[in-house]
Amino acid sequence: MDLIVFSGKRYAADFRKHLLRAAQADGCRATHVQCGRGVLVVTQGENVVAEYRGVRSYLQAFRLLRPLFHGDRTIVLYGTGPGLSLFALFISVITVASCCSCYDVYDDFTYDATGATRCLRWMVDRYWRWVCQRVVILDPNLAGRYPGALHLDNASHLSPQRKPPTSTGSEALRLVYAGTIDDRTDFEFLYALAAKDVTLDIYGRVHPDYPGAGLRLGRLLAARANVRFLGEYDNDELEEILPQYQIGVVPYLPSHRLTTHINPDKIYHYLNVGLEVVSLPIPQTVRLADYIHIVDGSQSLETVLRSSILSPRSSGWIARRYTWDARWSQLRGTMQAGDE
Repeated sequence: MDLIVFSGKRYAADFRKHLLRAAQADGCRATHVQCGRGVLVVTQGENVVAEYRGVRSYLQAFRLLRPLFHGDRTIVLYGTGPGLSLFALFISVITVASCCSCYDVYDDFTYDATGATRCLRWMVDRYWRWVCQRVVILDPNLAGRYPGALHLDNASHLSPQRKPPTSTGSEALRLVYAGTIDDRTDFEFLYALAAKDVTLDIYGRVHPDYPGAGLRLGRLLAARANVRFLGEYDNDELEEILPQYQIGVVPYLPSHRLTTHINPDKIYHYLNVGLEVVSLPIPQTVRLADYIHIVDGSQSLETVLRSSILSPRSSGWIARRYTWDARWSQLRGTMQAGDE
């Protein structure tokens, strides 16, 4: 089966590019379509095969993209979130009868909306449920909201064979956080980690909607010489970055609205390369507690850090179950079974 992903993001920044790569490795044609504001960028493999600017009508967009569709052997993922693409909307109406169309709920985009904005997003959500044949969810807790949805768990593109260096006992623990800095980031937790005998490297970007988080990051860096901010990264660079460390950190506030329905890919990246994971008790890490060291107040932070090295949990993680190859096989199998 062919796979098409419609997105408001460019290919390189879309985590679903790894699902596309898995489909391509399986001999399928895999296409990413970045769409919005009069622009359509079509990427197949790692190559941009077409770029259209100044697209002025839905009909023009459809005519440009129609050759991508090949009947019921095409799986199309629409997951545009709050940045809804009207092009994808229009195309979905025309093509829904000739493909396996899926509303890809990779995030709960109503979490921070109120009033008219929340109402609009609710209507968009209802539209996608109506027009698409299937719903795909990343967070299993959303199953109650989307009955019958396929839970396509998160995964990692990182190699499960690589292992991080182990501690010699004579040097500080090496910790890493790779992710966005925003309102859900628990800086008190990062301060507490930095107060221990550790080095902490932070990779990522400050979300433009939360400039206050950037100010707090600056204060943390000024206060703690053992904390470094190393800037933005591409997911393809993580296979070189992460094995330098022993512990991956998930510093998200458990009670924050942004953490209720997230399934962070960084957890899977950490575990797939063999890092121990130290996390606050957000829903997804609690679900994976057999493989993760949870900081919930039942033990001191120092005890949790020591336990992460002396009693590792990541060794029980079966990385091959959490690859994008496995996810593509699951998605394709489910769609093929539905056709029978």
